[in-house]
Amino acid sequence: MNISILIVDDDESIREIATLFLTHSGYCTQSASSAEQALKMLEEFKADIVLTDIEMGAIDGLTLTRIIKEKYHMKVIVMTGNISASLYEDAMKTGANSFIFKPFGYHDLNMRVTKVVNEIMIKRKICEMCKENEAENRAKNEFLNLMSREIRTPMHKVIELTTALLDTDLTHEQRHYTELILSSANLLRLVTNGMFDYSRIEASKLDIDIIDFDLRLMMDDILDFLSIMAPETGVELLCDVT
Repeated sequence: MNISILIVDDDESIREIATLFLTHSGYCTQSASSAEQALKMLEEFKADIVLTDIEMGAIDGLTLTRIIKEKYHMKVIVMTGNISASLYEDAMKTGANSFIFKPFGYHDLNMRVTKVVNEIMIKRKICEMCKENEAENRAKNEFLNLMSREIRTPMHKVIELTTALLDTDLTHEQRHYTELILSSANLLRLVTNGMFDYSRIEASKLDIDIIDFDLRLMMDDILDFLSIMAPETGVELLCDVT
């Protein structure tokens, strides 16, 4: 198990017992005899959990817990031989994740450490899932942006050429079909713009504009587009804008 624990206690026997118990459970451990030494070690030793005594030297365990929480955001289990409800409350207020009385047995220590380790593993799993989700979203957005650009480039050319074609002499039927081509191309352009907008929505970068539009004209364009396929399917198209 890839969990590192720093044991902090001015009592060498406690450090040895805790080290024995924790290494037996498969944890990587290091120990410090004072809060000052622990803080120096934490500059290089990136522990997942700090198991610290409360009553030590110039810097006690509660102060050490507060510093660790503010600077390193690590999990902290405090231990003490002083059975006091107020001491437990003080430890929790400093941000301690668990509390154990000394002397402790293997199962008692292992139970408390396991609880904190489970919290760490859940957090790691959530972080991994978030990273995977972010990677998937980036890949999806890159694909949508690429497809949008690849479609829009020739579509703009179709719109440009069709518009130019409408300026030439055309029969009524030719003009009707050319206008349908232009209308369909513009609708497809809206679809590709929607693909691009989708990626911007996920990135929280979409700006929404309120604009006026002609509903009747829009419905006419849609019907013109659908009327090409309607005869093939036997569907009758009816529209009434009142």
